[in-house]
Amino acid sequence: MLCCKRAENEEIPYGAIASTLHVKDEEVESWVIAAVSSGLLSAKMDQLQQVVMVERCAVRKFGMEQWKMLQTRLNDWKRNVKGVLDGLKQSQQAGVMQ
Repeated sequence: MLCCKRAENEEIPYGAIASTLHVKDEEVESWVIAAVSSGLLSAKMDQLQQVVMVERCAVRKFGMEQWKMLQTRLNDWKRNVKGVLDGLKQSQQAGVMQ
């Protein structure tokens, strides 16, 4: 569905969703609402711009692409935690020196 087509945190035009689902543009909002209601998707709709901003989605198939995305996210998280720990160490060392 939507999540297979695009990554999270992206804006997906109504037209792209309509063509993927083989529905009319007018039906896109009801499909998005159904996906959100069923817990498959967390998204916001911008009716003026006619885009859906996907925040999070449930993936039904976990293949190599999903493993790579998970690896990237975990590496980012690891780097962020290391930065926080390094900052705490520096703060402690600065406090000891004073």
